[in-house]
Amino acid sequence: MNTKTWVAAFIMVASVVVVGYSHVPQAQTNTGSISGIIMPPMAHARVWTLVNADTLSSQADEMTGAFNLDNIPQGIYTLNINAQSPYTDTTIVGVAVTGRQSTDIGTITLKQ
Repeated sequence: MNTKTWVAAFIMVASVVVVGYSHVPQAQTNTGSISGIIMPPMAHARVWTLVNADTLSSQADEMTGAFNLDNIPQGIYTLNINAQSPYTDTTIVGVAVTGRQSTDIGTITLKQ
């Protein structure tokens, strides 16, 4: 590779890195997360919400029931919890997400 080709390739890679990097902080300032614990863990719950046309989901940990949904834009959301039988599904309405904050919904105990 000659010097001109190497310099041109370096500039192209550097511009992609700079453009990509400059976008990350803005995305982080407008997003937050939702976390909590689903009991009992043996319900193998899937926690999800709709963000525009996308579904964001998390499988609750099979030992602790903990879950976390990341990179959620600021807003008010409906959290859906789908559990395996004999536990019933649950919906939580009005979960507020603020930029750069984690919204902890606490412990949700599923009914049979």
